[in-house]
Amino acid sequence: MLALGVLEGLVRSSILSELFVAPPSATFQAFGSTFLKGILPAAGTTLAEIAVSLALAITFGLAAGYVLWRFSELGQAYEVMLGALFAAPTLLLYPIALVFFGRTPTAVVVLAASVGVIPVILNTRSALLRVNPVLIRVGRSMRLPDQRIFRSILLPAAAPGIFSGLQLGLGYMFKAVLAMEFIVNIGGLGRLVAEAYDLLDTKEMYAGIMAVVLVAVLYVSFLTRMERGLQRAR
Repeated sequence: MLALGVLEGLVRSSILSELFVAPPSATFQAFGSTFLKGILPAAGTTLAEIAVSLALAITFGLAAGYVLWRFSELGQAYEVMLGALFAAPTLLLYPIALVFFGRTPTAVVVLAASVGVIPVILNTRSALLRVNPVLIRVGRSMRLPDQRIFRSILLPAAAPGIFSGLQLGLGYMFKAVLAMEFIVNIGGLGRLVAEAYDLLDTKEMYAGIMAVVLVAVLYVSFLTRMERGLQRAR
């Protein structure tokens, strides 16, 4: 609160220009006045895009990670390639996504999932490699099918490592969604911030940034609860 008060005083006294920094009181007022008609629908769009991207990353990431673990030679061959791909600025491929899917939320979801799935794949394989082989042999001795071994033995044992990859992937997906919305001006909080920036509406821009922070806190809270649920389940 003290920092907000100091910032308010600096802006009101013209030490800081309102073209660059909006007074906190004006930002809060803009947030409240545009919440229902502007921020809430945009936040809903962004949340939906991140949720779909996350579902795709989990589905394909777990499957690919399992395949790379199951076939060790394949995993060794592609691990370095995936690591290099993860380090590359994959977000710059957004023109290709636009060519295939147009300026639609589908382009945002596909690109975000492509960015976030790689750490899920790598961490899934790494976590499965750390599972005690004795557990797998016990499952084999009980003549459990591969699907049951994966669901009842491998997945619970590897859950902490997989969840770490999921957390990392979600962070990259969150940034990819907002960046796509901002750069390409596709609906969501990124578009809201971009439009306010183009119009030099500093109050609206910072209100949008505040909404982005709140959405990030919401997702972090969701992941924390999910992780605690997994720990209790184990």
